[in-house]
Amino acid sequence: LRRTKSGRGTSQPSSPGAGSARLSVIYGDDSRFDEEEGEFNVFYDACEAQLHPWASENGGLSCPPDILAQQRKCAMEMMKTAGRNLLKGKMNLISVSMPVKMFEPRSYLEKLTDVWVHTKYLRQAADTEDPVEQMRLIVAWFISGMQFVFLGFKKPFNPILGETWQGVSDSGLRIYVEQISHHPPISAFEADMPDGSFVFRGLSEPTASFSGKTVKTTAKGKRGVYFRDGSCIDITYPAYYLRGVLYGELRGELGGSAMFVNEKKGLQCEVKFGPYAEGSMKSFESRSDYFEGEIVPIEPEDHTPRLGESMIISNASGSWLSHLDWDGKRYWTLAEDEPDHFASLPEGEYVLPSDVRYREDLLLVERGNLDDAQTAKQKLEKLQRHDKKLRKANASDQ
Repeated sequence: LRRTKSGRGTSQPSSPGAGSARLSVIYGDDSRFDEEEGEFNVFYDACEAQLHPWASENGGLSCPPDILAQQRKCAMEMMKTAGRNLLKGKMNLISVSMPVKMFEPRSYLEKLTDVWVHTKYLRQAADTEDPVEQMRLIVAWFISGMQFVFLGFKKPFNPILGETWQGVSDSGLRIYVEQISHHPPISAFEADMPDGSFVFRGLSEPTASFSGKTVKTTAKGKRGVYFRDGSCIDITYPAYYLRGVLYGELRGELGGSAMFVNEKKGLQCEVKFGPYAEGSMKSFESRSDYFEGEIVPIEPEDHTPRLGESMIISNASGSWLSHLDWDGKRYWTLAEDEPDHFASLPEGEYVLPSDVRYREDLLLVERGNLDDAQTAKQKLEKLQRHDKKLRKANASDQ
């Protein structure tokens, strides 16, 4: 199992729980062992595709043991506080106040952008004049980022109303994100290139629920990649699942489907996530991280199939933890494609006072001062509740 660079332009540590020794039992045999590299070639029924180093033998992305122990301890503490409502799945976890030791030192506004890091596919999509190829490239950009959905297996800080983040990537992509609603929590974003070749903009309204030992997260909101010719590919995201929150293996999975629609060009692609074959896990089609997709022609008005045309224009398949093929041609391989690095705007550029870099609780967590961070977080939450009462009182007076 080849170790690959992951994360936002940095290397993630490999997971002791997902090493080649264990996965080779499932995917490899002696004839597939590379004596020179000392590795098993997993996905031996796919060309040059190796699983993510944190891939679970049960499918999806496995949480490393050191992070798992810490998060599970925090989860049990939260269970004692939240009580029966949490067990019955009647609580939106987005609105629950959690201990800061469960958090990574970032805001959700930053976390939101983790999956955008393979920007080369966006640039290629903006450059092509072939609408089908453009759709393939947008799907490749989307799939290649899904490995970062569960990056670190820690929760980001909930944004404060009016909080912002301004960022930039290695390739020059400029990012602007703002929290525009507190209840429900809604984040607005825009990412573009200085040359104006494309703009990715939209809204994200996340909800998270707990049932049994699984946390399900969905994010409503219109999102689209807009191009210079006036066309747009609208994107609907799949559901995210964290399974084994309280016991067993903690792993992340995608569920349902992602939809891509270009009304102006009359094209649609649905990518379905989940196993398509029963039986042995030696077939990668039986893994939960497997996906398949199809590009089909549609009527722009109602998205129904165009009559008299061949229904399937192009087929996609692969795993969001290893690779993506379109019609047998490789478009993305985890082991070979390096993501961009996203960072806050550098010193010297104008940054709004509301930027996440100035959040006291977040900075304290980053420095390892968890007690003071918890106090600062509670102070901010109290201030938010006070501001909400003022807005409500002001609205009733008008």
